[in-house]
Amino acid sequence: MKVDKLELKKTMLTMYETIIHDLKEELKTKESLANIDEDNTLDPEDYSNQTVSNEMKKLLQKQLEKAKLDFEKVKNMDFSEKSEAVVGALVTTDMFNFILGVATTPFLFGNLQVVGVSTEAPIFNSLLGSKAGDSFQFSGNQYNINKVQ
Repeated sequence: MKVDKLELKKTMLTMYETIIHDLKEELKTKESLANIDEDNTLDPEDYSNQTVSNEMKKLLQKQLEKAKLDFEKVKNMDFSEKSEAVVGALVTTDMFNFILGVATTPFLFGNLQVVGVSTEAPIFNSLLGSKAGDSFQFSGNQYNINKVQ
């Protein structure tokens, strides 16, 4: 089955837009919790909650920046047809389907379960340069490559 990789790209961009939106909303909530009126606060628990909210805010900001970078990676990735496993390739194996170039959680695209693989992920090097008919081992599993597009 041939996959419409431009639709795959659109799906991934929409996924990242949703992640970015949700992180921004959560960040707004944490910012409001972190900005307590110290003149009207006497309860030490309020200060503790403010500290936790500030730490969460920092973590959310890091996640938001990463999501924005990943969005740009996907936006700039070449999703054209490939004959070997490189950035932008969709690699279909007997066990799983990988889109190479950026990490994602597993997601459903049509009837395919797909996961994004970052160029920094150890499995990326196992896949790099592979072609249909090749096989590789990773983390104790044998993968047989059915198709690269």
